[in-house]
Amino acid sequence: MLCRYLNARAADFLRSLRLHSESGADADDAAEAARLLRRSARRISGALYVYRPLTDTEWADQLRAELAWLSGTLAREHAYAARLARLRGALH
Repeated sequence: MLCRYLNARAADFLRSLRLHSESGADADDAAEAARLLRRSARRISGALYVYRPLTDTEWADQLRAELAWLSGTLAREHAYAARLARLRGALH
């Protein structure tokens, strides 16, 4: 059951990553792709935390640390996009 769930979330992550790379200069598409990437990363990390006793704990902890870093990076991207939108609105 855990394997199936993680495979599904990994597929969501990879689809979001592809969407992000294909978004190009479209800020709205890039923001949506970043949101989906962050959601997938949080869900994978959460599942690894809950089912930690069933996994190789060293591997799960390392992956969770990397996912936390990615989620933080994507959160900053979201904050920067919001600031840019406010700045553009103020300039108009």
